Amino acid sequence: MKISRSKSWSKAKKTGHLNEELVCGELGDEYTTSQNKVLSIHNDKTLPKPDIYGPIKISLKKSLGGQLHMNKVARWILGYETIYGEIPQNVKKVFYILFGGYESINEILFSEKYVHPNPKIRKVELKRKTLTIETIEKFDNESLNQFIDWLNNNISNIAEIVFRRGWAKNSEDWAEILWYKNSTSDNNINQKFSIEQIILKCEGKKCYKGTKNGGTTIQLPFGHLQYHQGGLQFHHNFEKISQLFIG
Repeated sequence: MKISRSKSWSKAKKTGHLNEELVCGELGDEYTTSQNKVLSIHNDKTLPKPDIYGPIKISLKKSLGGQLHMNKVARWILGYETIYGEIPQNVKKVFYILFGGYESINEILFSEKYVHPNPKIRKVELKRKTLTIETIEKFDNESLNQFIDWLNNNISNIAEIVFRRGWAKNSEDWAEILWYKNSTSDNNINQKFSIEQIILKCEGKKCYKGTKNGGTTIQLPFGHLQYHQGGLQFHHNFEKISQLFIG
């Protein structure tokens, strides 16, 4: 029997919380789990990056890959600029075109010059109201190249947001350790990474345009970035992160 995506997400969320409770119990009384939202840099509430608080603040992952950070494009851009400063206009444009929210998207989608020749890819573009990388290359390849260059030059800042701080305003709500450990199954993975080192080791590493289905993802040194529900979804990847620490 096929399990719906919503049920699958619900199950993953429940087992994730159970894993946090189990690992927290293994660590002892100094550690607590937290599912409460905290003050954000946007002056609203946001989920903190640590799943477990204690002498060391831990971001816990029970799977070797999956969602790490998700936002609508406007909130991502505002958050990034609040911390690090302005993003160039052409780069912002590509964020919106690729991941949702570009105001003039219909003008591009319904221009004969930019109709993707693959009907399946065209259907996805129309449904999402976004462009694939192949279509952006025809529409504004210069801005796309500037977008990739900007990612390459700012990948450590991006890593800091998605791993360490999110939008949490106060540093006590930032994570210090990324820990791959699943106490809910026989999965024997048990690996810790310093988040500060992940951030440092991303410096100088390259980001690449995805090619599958016309190009809908950006491959990152620690995972990838994709469209999800009208916004950006960053994914972590254990193998990629491990490779950062080799050599």
